Amino acid sequence: MVIKADLETCEKMRPEIEPGDRLTIEKGAALDENNIFLVTLENVPMFARLKQTASGIWLRFANAIFDDVFVAPEDIADFHIIARVTEKRRSY
Repeated sequence: MVIKADLETCEKMRPEIEPGDRLTIEKGAALDENNIFLVTLENVPMFARLKQTASGIWLRFANAIFDDVFVAPEDIADFHIIARVTEKRRSY
């Protein structure tokens, strides 16, 4: 499936993903910290790299103005992995 990134979802991953970029996403992909995922946290969609640890999941962002976010096991109900980004095409 191909989607178009908007400012709300890609702001935390800029400059890796910019508004207007066309992204191919794959649902049901395995968690891998080298890839970018479309996720929701408290119903807010965003792109992030994910790092799973024994104590929870870190959402890691490319945009340095945003701190990484830790999702603890007790908060996991508010977190959903939608899909993995498999291809990025910059829209100029």
